[in-house]
Amino acid sequence: MHSGGGGSFRRAGRRAAMALACCCVMLLTAYAQTGSQEERQNDADLELKLSAYEASVCSGSSLTLSLELTNTGERQLKVLRSDLWRAFSYFKAGQARGGAEVGCGGGDQTEGGWIVLEPGDRYSASTNYGFGATSFFKEAGRYKIATSLSYYVADRKAEKALSNGAEFEIEDCAAK
Repeated sequence: MHSGGGGSFRRAGRRAAMALACCCVMLLTAYAQTGSQEERQNDADLELKLSAYEASVCSGSSLTLSLELTNTGERQLKVLRSDLWRAFSYFKAGQARGGAEVGCGGGDQTEGGWIVLEPGDRYSASTNYGFGATSFFKEAGRYKIATSLSYYVADRKAEKALSNGAEFEIEDCAAK
């Protein structure tokens, strides 16, 4: 009896699932820490401003997100381009962050390389966040989505910067 090569595929799948779970736990831990989001944003040398292009979208569609990175510190910062759009947290608008659900990925994956920001420099990027990546957005309502990024100073990982929450509404367009 031939067992095939399914074992290596299962191992690779388990490794990918474990990496995804670790990413989600790290993001949830960052958002569960004490202190307001604004206080954490003000402490970071990297400011992240997330915005949604559309105020409302139909359920099952995607949301176009824009992210602006600003070096507010006094040293050169580096961000891995492949880390953009990798980690998200999302929650119903008006809900405390403690009830947030966390997702990893969902946006268009970006090629590798470094984004280098001198003091005062800005960098902007956009993506289409597909709601199919999670079952959290299954009902109509107002939501917020946020992201985070690790950044490097002198080639050492420094901290994780957290974005604001971009608010949007999901409508049940089929019911209209």
